[in-house]
Amino acid sequence: MYPTMSEKIDTTIIEMSAVGKLQEALLSTGMIIPHIPTANTVPSWDGEILLYKSRDDLSKGNISGKIPVQVKGTMVTRLEKKKAVFQADVRDLQNYLNDNGVMFFLIQLKDFDTFKIYYASLLPFDLKRLLDQAKGQKTKQITLDEFPYKYRDGIVRVVSDFIINKNKRAQLLPNVRSLVDLENSKIEVEKLELSVPCFGIKTEDEMFSEMLARPLYVYAKPQNIEASFVVDRVRAEKVVIQKKTPVIVDGEILFDKIEEIRQNGKEKQLKVGNDITILLNEQKWTINYSFQGSLHEQILETKMLLALAKGQEARIGNCRFTI
Repeated sequence: MYPTMSEKIDTTIIEMSAVGKLQEALLSTGMIIPHIPTANTVPSWDGEILLYKSRDDLSKGNISGKIPVQVKGTMVTRLEKKKAVFQADVRDLQNYLNDNGVMFFLIQLKDFDTFKIYYASLLPFDLKRLLDQAKGQKTKQITLDEFPYKYRDGIVRVVSDFIINKNKRAQLLPNVRSLVDLENSKIEVEKLELSVPCFGIKTEDEMFSEMLARPLYVYAKPQNIEASFVVDRVRAEKVVIQKKTPVIVDGEILFDKIEEIRQNGKEKQLKVGNDITILLNEQKWTINYSFQGSLHEQILETKMLLALAKGQEARIGNCRFTI
């Protein structure tokens, strides 16, 4: 019988249980081997994890990368939903920066069967930003995202993304810790790039789901400089893609392009003109509209809606639909 929340549980047992649950999740991937001793006495770090390039070869010649980790366990009366926070020791954050980054794990235990794992990927850019904010403080609050510990490809994607970004060894621009700072710096930027997790991605839908599921690093390449610099870490609320896809009703091309909109946890949307939004799922199409665009656009949108109301067929690219 497990202890109840009203009973005091020794911190050693909590930490050992937390480490065990994290190790079980990592091992389930078949590609990640944790080395996290439960009686660890090393300051700042609790161990490391090794990511291998494939599941069928766990030899030393097939190691993709190594990540130092810190693991914290805590008993709670209520599990957080999507995020958790932790007061990290500023001295630890400085040590992580000196070591080029760490993956920080927090395991919340409601009891020894009910738990959640949260993580923060702390690379030099993140750590420098936290330390800049923590001037004069002994601790600094860090925010952790829910770790996809029940989804083995998701676990590998998070760990692989950390290693990929760490291996880029992107330098930091002086006083640039956000896109706003970059704009204010007046640096001429040739291009911006996003770090997109790619392990196991097979479809466009999976790629956009990953882009919206967790924060992404933004890299900037200034004009006439052969190097990229990490300038921000952002979480996309939605992704909008313009596509040169004709919208045809009764043989007439009403629009020559559409916008495809992706949002986390929502159905894919197509935007036609300025005012028509089509929600897509496997069973049906749902059309929403509100006339706010130019008069010319409103005329075209009205023609489309009237045709559909009469049962006529519309085509968006190769897709045909009626309402």
